[in-house]
Amino acid sequence: MITRFTLTVIHCLFAASVFAASPNILIIYVDDLGFGDTAVYGHPIVKTPNIDQLAEEGVRFTQFYAPSALCSPSRAGLLTGRTPYRTGVQSWIPDNSDITLARDEFTIAQLVKPLGYRTAVIGKWHLNGGLHLDDTPQPRDFGFDYQYGLAAWVKNEKAAKAKTGKLYPDNMYRNWSQTKPLSG
Repeated sequence: MITRFTLTVIHCLFAASVFAASPNILIIYVDDLGFGDTAVYGHPIVKTPNIDQLAEEGVRFTQFYAPSALCSPSRAGLLTGRTPYRTGVQSWIPDNSDITLARDEFTIAQLVKPLGYRTAVIGKWHLNGGLHLDDTPQPRDFGFDYQYGLAAWVKNEKAAKAKTGKLYPDNMYRNWSQTKPLSG
């Protein structure tokens, strides 16, 4: 189904292709980061030189809204271009829950793959009950070639520190396999 979101993305990619053969697309989606919380958007103390450089060399968005005040539905809205309630993701998703972004949702990653893009999601996924659940849709099911990060939140930090002397979450995954703490 062609949505307004799909048409907007195609229009933006076509417009960008006038300037570059294959423009790079980087979407940074952050929980609890407000307008003005980075230097490029006016924070007087926080230094964000890499974000500032990306903004200088890329496109700055100065008028926007989040699809939801909650993380999971907001991600669902960003990836699909649909109102989160239509995706079935209406609130944050508890660990081991059967709530998930439905397999038939069409995402921005699936939209750009036929155009030759390689896709990755890095960071908190939080669109299902966990990256360890084999029977629930995972990032690869939504067009992502590479995944690295947490299912949702850091779990068992204190237990990990007690065992290893280091803080390391036990729910980090790379390409759908649980990672081990770095040595050293």
